Amino acid sequence: MRIKRLSLKAFGHFTDRTLDFTSELPGLHVVYGPNEAGKSSSMRALQALFFGFPVRSGDNFLHAYDQLLVGGCLQGNDGSELTFSRRKKNRNSLFDEHDNPLDPALLAPFLHGLEQDLFNTLYGINHESLVRGGQGILDQKGEVGQALFSAGTGLASLKSIVDELEAEADNLFRPRGSSQAISVLLNRYKELQSHIKQATLSSRDWQEHQRALGDAVQKLERANALRAQLNREKRQLERLKQALPTIGQRRSLLEKLADLGDVVELPPDFSERRRSLEQQAVIARSRLESSKTRQELLEEKRRGVSLDQGLLDHAEAIEDMHQGLGQYRKAKADRPLLEGRRIGCRTDAAHLLKQIKPLLSLDEIEVLRPSLAKRKTIQALGARHEALVLSERTSGRLVQTTAQDLEAARCGLEKLSLSVNAGKLPRMVMSVQKVGDLDGEISAKRRNLNTATTECRSVVQRLGLWSGPLELLNQLAVPLPETVRRHEEELSSLSEKKRQLTADAGQLENDQILIDEQLHEIEYAAEVPSEDELLQFRSRRDLGWQLLRSQWLQGEDVTAKCIDYDSERPLPEAYERLVGISDQTADRLYREADRVQKHASLKAKAEVIAKRRTELNKQLENVYSAAAEADNRWQELWAPCSIKPLLPREMQAWLNCLDKLRFQVAESDKIAQDLQGQEDRRRELRTMLIAELVSLGERQEFPGEELSPVLLFAEALVQRVQKDLSRREIQAEKIRVLDKALESARSDHLVSETELRHWQSLWNDALLPLEIGNSVLPAEAIDFIETLQACFDKLKEADDFSKRRDGIDRDAREFEEALLVLKKNSAPDLAECEANQAVTQLKSRLGRASQDQTLVQQYTEEILALEVAISTSQAELDSFEVQLAVLRRIAVCETEEQIDEAERRSHEYLKLKNTLAETEVHLIRIAEGISLIDLEHQAGEVDPDDLPGRIEGLARHIDGVVDPEISQLSEIIGREKNELARMNGSGTAAELAEESQQALAKIRRLTDRYIRLKLSTKILREEIERYRAENQDPVLKIASGYFRELTLGSFVGLRTDSDEQGQPVLIGIRANGAWLHVGGMSTGTCDQLYLALRLATLEWRIQTSEPMPFIVDDILINFDDKRSKATLQALSNLAEKTQVILFTHHGQVFEDATSLACSGRVFVYRL
Repeated sequence: MRIKRLSLKAFGHFTDRTLDFTSELPGLHVVYGPNEAGKSSSMRALQALFFGFPVRSGDNFLHAYDQLLVGGCLQGNDGSELTFSRRKKNRNSLFDEHDNPLDPALLAPFLHGLEQDLFNTLYGINHESLVRGGQGILDQKGEVGQALFSAGTGLASLKSIVDELEAEADNLFRPRGSSQAISVLLNRYKELQSHIKQATLSSRDWQEHQRALGDAVQKLERANALRAQLNREKRQLERLKQALPTIGQRRSLLEKLADLGDVVELPPDFSERRRSLEQQAVIARSRLESSKTRQELLEEKRRGVSLDQGLLDHAEAIEDMHQGLGQYRKAKADRPLLEGRRIGCRTDAAHLLKQIKPLLSLDEIEVLRPSLAKRKTIQALGARHEALVLSERTSGRLVQTTAQDLEAARCGLEKLSLSVNAGKLPRMVMSVQKVGDLDGEISAKRRNLNTATTECRSVVQRLGLWSGPLELLNQLAVPLPETVRRHEEELSSLSEKKRQLTADAGQLENDQILIDEQLHEIEYAAEVPSEDELLQFRSRRDLGWQLLRSQWLQGEDVTAKCIDYDSERPLPEAYERLVGISDQTADRLYREADRVQKHASLKAKAEVIAKRRTELNKQLENVYSAAAEADNRWQELWAPCSIKPLLPREMQAWLNCLDKLRFQVAESDKIAQDLQGQEDRRRELRTMLIAELVSLGERQEFPGEELSPVLLFAEALVQRVQKDLSRREIQAEKIRVLDKALESARSDHLVSETELRHWQSLWNDALLPLEIGNSVLPAEAIDFIETLQACFDKLKEADDFSKRRDGIDRDAREFEEALLVLKKNSAPDLAECEANQAVTQLKSRLGRASQDQTLVQQYTEEILALEVAISTSQAELDSFEVQLAVLRRIAVCETEEQIDEAERRSHEYLKLKNTLAETEVHLIRIAEGISLIDLEHQAGEVDPDDLPGRIEGLARHIDGVVDPEISQLSEIIGREKNELARMNGSGTAAELAEESQQALAKIRRLTDRYIRLKLSTKILREEIERYRAENQDPVLKIASGYFRELTLGSFVGLRTDSDEQGQPVLIGIRANGAWLHVGGMSTGTCDQLYLALRLATLEWRIQTSEPMPFIVDDILINFDDKRSKATLQALSNLAEKTQVILFTHHGQVFEDATSLACSGRVFVYRL
């Protein structure tokens, strides 16, 4: 989609302002305006056009809310266009170009269903979001997935969102936390459950009060129901008492309506319409008679007017004659002046002729006219004369000067000596120069090599763990990073298991201590009976009963057994004692069931904890053993390198540093190889130059190995030889040039002499017709010709005056002849008058005739208008009669008297009908929902005389019987409730139960929130990883180009690397190949990195979806001039594929955009 036009018809301080974004390419459109020029207003107008006006807007300071209006034109990828406008309205705010309502569904395909916030996020960027995006990359430490996802969705930073989700989840719940909201509620719920158990009563008194309260409540409900029934009966009787008079009135009205019989129900406005029609008929009849009288009067006036039709028939001729009278008078006055001027021109011509030909008269001047044919020739020859003379003299002097210079140049050439031949030396010098400054490069590389070697040794010392020579570094057999990572994961897993098992053991120990304390509390409070004790006591009791039965029923001697049974008491007492103990133990088990159950539960938990602690100790021993074995394997892994390793994570970082060190050592080796090659090349070139210098006879000594002294000497020699050769060549070239110049000068001099002789011949021929001799100078001949021409001009001017005089005479005769014919046809009595008077009289008479004609026309027009008015009045009168006849048919009457009676009966009928309707409305209000038929039926079943007594009896029963009973029951209920509240029984338990349910509801709600937060975090992380996996390679490839362009080549690309946790992170590649992490970049560079990712994401998205306009709001505030221009270039490159609209208030950005406007991709607009 592209925006073709944005019309600010009435928005902010704009009125009928249009921004036309039409272009062949999508293009970069830069909208510039200084502060307060309306840049921000334009952006808000674009938002209002797409998504509607906000409820409150600050853009109504010039135009009222209901006048705010923006418009525009959108173009889809398929070429379809939508031209529309939007007003500030709550509904139906879209209109088409003809101001007809427009369905919002027509706009949705162009916006692809995007809401305003999502559109601004995906396809908009401003300075604030750019800075937050750059800071977000820094906060995320360059993590690739979050950086790509942030740029793809337009979000400034995902880290803050993820951190907020995790922080909120941790505040709700943490596995071993106690201060989190869910943990606090769980503890409170357990505490409430304990209190509920303590507050629950099993007392018989409480049950009795509760039963009494229930009975009282039921009785109260029955009493209230009885009172409600009695009140309904009382209300029904009171309603009938109130309705009886109105029911009687209704019956009377119905009887009166029946007495009227059949009545024609006339419309409410019948009388008024009839009176209005009668009045209008009277007015129409009066207007008709008045119009007829006025028509007869006008006919009589029109007949009294007489017209001079002869004058009117010649009106046009009289008007023309009157208009030509002024010209006629002027011509008569101008004729003497023209005659005088003609005579003056001939006198001037005679004076001019006398100056050049004193003996010739004006009548004989025509013999000189052929000589004027030579005028241009004489003027042209006169103009050339001076130039030809000057050329002949100049060429002569040039011949003499050139000959002298040539002689001097030949003498100078003879004085120059011939230098030696340089041979192959110049080519050798050029080849050495192409190599460059080998000495400087060798010195620099030697310094770089020393620096790199020193730095590598320093790194080896800083790294530690290994101290061998650098040459063996690349041969060092260290483990692979994957192996180190595997060992790290193994050790971490064992460490985590150890930590978890230790924590579980500590927790179990704490649980054991807590259970022991609870057991001691229970046991110290009182001895806790057990079922085993009860079984033991019952077994002893049963044994005593068997002994008693044997003694009493069978008469056996059980003395010995009794002593064994109880040596201190007789058998009956012993048996009775054991029966009491058994019953007492059983009662205690029943009464203290909770303590018994809790004691047993704690005992069981103590056994489970002891068993679990034993298992955990075994698992800890296994974990310690596995950790020792893993540590031995870890030490053996590094043994071949003679390295005593640190922890795996530390060794992973050590390996990363080692890889970088190996890279530096390889770079040092490469520098050393390049240095050796350059030294060999320098030695070869130095030997070659010295050998060539010796061959030329130069025996100069050059100590040392440097190439520069030899090259400088050879260059100086070559320059000296070349300088001598150049001077000889320059002198020889000068001689050749002078030879050619001398030859050319002689040729020019000969031509000048020939042209001068030819001019003299032509001059003689031109002067021959003038008969003034050949010795006359060109200036004198030209003056003669010009004077003769002036004489002929004066004569021509005199002839013109003569022709104008003759024309005046001819026009005057024609005017007088035409006037004579006109007088004869229209006013014969003016035949003897002269022209001025005759024309004036004719014009005056024509005016009076025209006035009479106008008056007749006015009378005629008014008569015609009166005829129309008469016809209209007659039609209106007929219409009123017809309407009155219609009213008589409606009233079913034939005469006016019958209509009056019909109106009276209809009025009485309507009055009775309205009164009946009001009566029935009053009855309906009294009936309170009962139909009128039922109300009349109820009224017919009662005796009106009995109604007061029945109503009074119901009132006495309610007040004297039912209400006292309700009061008594209410007192009983209050008393029982107070007693129950005093006992503090089930009420407190109910409150605690309610509070427990509230706590449980909060736990459910917060648990649901906690699950949602955890799921949101997990889904967000998985979506970030999926987006990274799908888009990392293409987006980073595109972003590398934009990043290189935005940083002016400071960075040449982007790539990914792994951090210490193995997470992929962004790396910037410098021009020299060095890597730079995001943490080492400046904030401005991070801003440019975020912008490069945004632009790359947009370009990548275009390949799979329709492009949308990219709205950019003043993002170049902190960019310098060079980077601002680079950013504009990058945006213009993107603008080849999608439309980009940049709003700015910076003049430098405007100037840079103007300089790019000639490319056909950048368009500039000024507000």
